[in-house]
Amino acid sequence: VSPRSTGPDRPDGTIEITGPDGAKARVVVEAKNRVFPRDVAALKGRLERYSPGPHLVVAPFLAPSTRRRLQEENMNYVDATGNVRLVLERPGVYLETPGANTDPSPGDAPRRSAAAETRIR
Repeated sequence: VSPRSTGPDRPDGTIEITGPDGAKARVVVEAKNRVFPRDVAALKGRLERYSPGPHLVVAPFLAPSTRRRLQEENMNYVDATGNVRLVLERPGVYLETPGANTDPSPGDAPRRSAAAETRIR
């Protein structure tokens, strides 16, 4: 595991995975407090400017809709509730485990203003 390189557009780190045959993959890691489905395309674009992949998004919780978007963009993910998807071509890795489908800490979510609540109804 390598920590963040300097620069605001740099990923948070990298992980090198070595298979039994010596094949290596350098996984670019980006840690976020929150990731929403609308954020995925921009996040992928930013990471691809650094490296073509594979990429791994790490967060405390990833909602099912966010996990679907990440998977659609061929991005790997892991969250603190146990939701994991790591797929690599070489070395061959396929790891997928389910975790929570609801945020265990919903009180940490940003609050909506009364005006926003009115527009949503």
